[in-house]
Amino acid sequence: MISKTVKSSNLDTLDYDEKTQKLIVTFISGGVYEYSNVEPEIFDAIISEKFTNQKGQPSCGATFVKLIKNNPKYKYKKIN
Repeated sequence: MISKTVKSSNLDTLDYDEKTQKLIVTFISGGVYEYSNVEPEIFDAIISEKFTNQKGQPSCGATFVKLIKNNPKYKYKKIN
């Protein structure tokens, strides 16, 4: 399990299990969600801030929204 605290206005921590391909996202607001079938390269893209935010800055949050949140491929459930 990889645990990463990120610098984001929305995301707090990301926990990723490569074996099960589960991504657990803890939001600054306190919500915790588990996303299934997240490939390692998708997790890597998020933590490496592949996409930019509205200000043109590299962003974990913008990358998460683009690759995970708006993609029906990744099923999720609220766990807290």
